[in-house]
Amino acid sequence: MLEVVGTLNLAITSLGTDAKHTRRLAEWVDRQCPADAAIGFLVRFAQAAAALFAGDIAVARISLPRVHPGETMIVALLALATGERAPLRDALEMLDHYGELGIFAGARELILGVTAVLDGDLGAARERLRCVRRPSSLSVVARHQLEQIALALGDEITSQEIIAELEREDGGNGANLNLAYIDLVRGYWARTRSPSEAEAAAHRGVARLVEFGFVFFLPRALELLAVIMGESGRLAEAGRVLGAVEAYRARSGHGDSYPLPPLDELRARLDPATVEAGARMSLEEAVEYARRERGERGRPDHGWESLTPTEARVVELVASGLPNKEIAQKLFVSVATVKTHLVHVYTKLDVRTRAELAAEATRRARQS
Repeated sequence: MLEVVGTLNLAITSLGTDAKHTRRLAEWVDRQCPADAAIGFLVRFAQAAAALFAGDIAVARISLPRVHPGETMIVALLALATGERAPLRDALEMLDHYGELGIFAGARELILGVTAVLDGDLGAARERLRCVRRPSSLSVVARHQLEQIALALGDEITSQEIIAELEREDGGNGANLNLAYIDLVRGYWARTRSPSEAEAAAHRGVARLVEFGFVFFLPRALELLAVIMGESGRLAEAGRVLGAVEAYRARSGHGDSYPLPPLDELRARLDPATVEAGARMSLEEAVEYARRERGERGRPDHGWESLTPTEARVVELVASGLPNKEIAQKLFVSVATVKTHLVHVYTKLDVRTRAELAAEATRRARQS
């Protein structure tokens, strides 16, 4: 049982760092843990959180057959995605029963803040969410929601302050979800000052979400990227990316509770045909499309500088010894797509084999 508890703790603590790893650990714990175990609510939390962060809203719902105060974070995020209020009411009733001691402190304010978001009262939501105690996992969720409110209200000063707080608290520990947020938000606010810097930061954020399995946060990330593209004059690209996100939201039931004024302005400028074309793409394909379009602009045809960001990442993973299947999992693409990237890389770098590519990449890394 000690091994189960230890693995469960690792699953929960790795949630903000690597959602794919969390899901594997949570699945193992579920197989080992008796249904009536005292830690059952933590097992459900790990399963639901891992499924939700992976974008699997239906499985996350199933993993929470009843609400426990320790599951408040997942209840809040599910409500924001689905607009369902009943679980929020159930959570408040549970909090009335259990109280808010220890790790549950701030749960009531988080629930009331999310309820205010669903009511469209962002001012009241902000006041509630600011009261969530720090540091805690609930405070991280609360600040992510405060960040969304700042974006919706066009409040750059507050937005940057929240991002700076998250960055200081991370302290280089590699909480990849926070790091992705930091890149995305800073890219969004940089779009009028330096479009190239803005797009580079947004692409870093999207890449981090993809690599570590945070699919739940990918639709908003791609929307922020589409805004940056559109305001840079690339309306066709923005339309396709936005079309893919809107189609995904419709298929998955993953709604959006926060308005984003520049996104509404962008929609009014788009050619419906480009949005319709994007709707035929999956999120995976939209990510690849955005990367490809960025990579193909202003690059030479041959040599290391000709590699797109995705191709460069594939080379890095090949050099680390990963097979195509694992590379595909890390990059959120199919094995066939990885093979296509490698064909392009071989041509651009004039190499013939995987071993030769790995050797060249290693040699180049040592020289840099």
